[in-house]
Amino acid sequence: MGPEELKKAIRRFKRPKKKASLSEINLSPESTFDALMEERLQQLERQIGEVRSRVNWLFLLIVGAATADIISRFTG
Repeated sequence: MGPEELKKAIRRFKRPKKKASLSEINLSPESTFDALMEERLQQLERQIGEVRSRVNWLFLLIVGAATADIISRFTG
């Protein structure tokens, strides 16, 4: 390793780190109201997911019962 390479390495080491500018900093949510609204929306999304899951299971149950009824009428 020559003296020039050593000087380059020292310059790279001494170079100040790039600081994050204000445009790169994420400040969301900006207010308490926004934070509360975001939390409520997340809760609502979870509840909608639960309802959707229950409706899917109910639909499957009805289709299964109808299929079983049709099969029992043909065999019985």
